[in-house]
Amino acid sequence: MKDSGLIRRWNTVSNAEDSLRSTGLSDKTLTVHKKRWDSLREFCVKNAVNCDFSNIESLEHAIAQYIINFEGDDTQMRKFNHSFNLLKEYVISGTIKAMRQTYDFSGEIGFNVLEYIREKETEHIRPASLATYRMQLSRLVDFLRNIHVESLDTLRNEHIFMYISQLRSGFKSDTYLAISFAKRFLKWLYSNRRISTNISVKIPSGKFVQQPNIPSVYTTEEIEKLLASFDRSNPVGKRDYVAAILGARLGMRASDIANLRFSSLLWEENTIKFNQIKTGHEVELPLLPEVGNAIIDYLKYGRPESSSPIVLLSAKPPYGALDTACMYYIISQGFKRAGIDTSKRRHGTHALRHSLASRMLEGHTSMPVISETLGHTSTNSTMFYLRVDVTSLSVCPLGIEPVAESFYEQFKWK
Repeated sequence: MKDSGLIRRWNTVSNAEDSLRSTGLSDKTLTVHKKRWDSLREFCVKNAVNCDFSNIESLEHAIAQYIINFEGDDTQMRKFNHSFNLLKEYVISGTIKAMRQTYDFSGEIGFNVLEYIREKETEHIRPASLATYRMQLSRLVDFLRNIHVESLDTLRNEHIFMYISQLRSGFKSDTYLAISFAKRFLKWLYSNRRISTNISVKIPSGKFVQQPNIPSVYTTEEIEKLLASFDRSNPVGKRDYVAAILGARLGMRASDIANLRFSSLLWEENTIKFNQIKTGHEVELPLLPEVGNAIIDYLKYGRPESSSPIVLLSAKPPYGALDTACMYYIISQGFKRAGIDTSKRRHGTHALRHSLASRMLEGHTSMPVISETLGHTSTNSTMFYLRVDVTSLSVCPLGIEPVAESFYEQFKWK
């Protein structure tokens, strides 16, 4: 593929593909990453965005423009970002490292890391977070081993500074995580008297602030049109309507809708109680009559016979649970059938969650109540939605005091 006026050094992507192939990825996975890279090129050509694929600043600018205009849900965006980060890794370092499945924690420092992680396991940290602990600290252990620092007695703060200095500067979030986990481990070593000096206080914290996009919200009328778009005369329509109404009326995440179990439906108490997939925290929501009736209609006349504890199942054998991608498809197709303009707005399950929060804000619902409904662990997360409450924001601006005419006189020159 030849370079165009807007696209320069596209051959960098082919080289990145070769590097990624050498990591042992399957052809199927490799094809997925390549399609996402191709979509970035197509976006640049279509939207007149210049991109030099061998230059990290130019590439990051193009990716930022792509993400701003991305029409998928949060899960899809994370997957695309993963592919783009692999491409950025190649541009920065000239290679793509293989995904690490095993870690070498041999030696005294590695042994202490394992003990630290085992302590974290007792704190009931989520598996995904524990995996991050292992990955980040294994990189620290590897680096120290490579510079022949394998005992705690020889560990000095300059070694940690050396570790930080070689981190990939093109990935601010990765750099922040690496520093953060190193500081936590060093603080643990000192607190448990494994080292005599608290090295962690000498390490800069670093700071990574990522501004989230404005939430995509839909009006009450649009949400009603969406719900009316599902054909409830057939089993699939009944199931999809349940998925949509759980998102629209209760603000449930796609992962929680897909994993909703019969044990979570407390009919006598008129509540739905479950542990969130994302946070692990328990949430209790009202089993609204509208929601309950939709579930009963599906269970009686739409759900295939199955002993599965999951409520919503696929329409074809072996009747397994749905995934978050399927949830996104259900809602996005509903918007499309309803004829709702989704341009510049996301149109998956999370958009229903955002819209519910927006309607609650417009109704002057207190922040703690919204936080509890959405399953946030603190109101800080809920503050994210304040930016879409235009009605309340309109009363916030301060009046401008009149400026004396004499102020302008000083700028008049003869």
